[in-house]
Amino acid sequence: MLRSIELRALAASPTRHVSVVIDEPIAALPSLTPVQGELAVAHRGDFLEVAGHAQTIVTLACDRCLQQFNHRLATNFEEVIWLEDAPVEVPLELEVPPAHLDELLPRDGRLDPVDLIYQHLCLELPVRNLCSEQCQGVKTTQPQEPGLDRRWSALARLREELG
Repeated sequence: MLRSIELRALAASPTRHVSVVIDEPIAALPSLTPVQGELAVAHRGDFLEVAGHAQTIVTLACDRCLQQFNHRLATNFEEVIWLEDAPVEVPLELEVPPAHLDELLPRDGRLDPVDLIYQHLCLELPVRNLCSEQCQGVKTTQPQEPGLDRRWSALARLREELG
């Protein structure tokens, strides 16, 4: 189990750099294989430079035919995380300019590498889950009687019994 990176200790280290190798399942991400990857974090005083890559295989359900299929999920990312002295309380009514939407961490806080990799893997999940581009969707059969769907046959029998 990977531990979080203490930012104060990272800032005090001689290299101000740490590399983390991950080869374990992430509880929040149901996957067939453990998540494998690497994360490099460099402390640059007022910000962290984070770069990493990770991959795993997840099972998805096709949006057309509803069959399950395996999908290789991979991410390769670089990110800057700004460090702040104390968290600033922002009123709910205040409009926040887009320049202030960067990720912030307290200088004396911790960086959770597993959570960071989880977030980037989630961003790589496909919006449309298709088992293949040629997927025809759910196979339907023609109803035996014109205008009667077989799923309504029990209701039709009940109507005959009552009528």
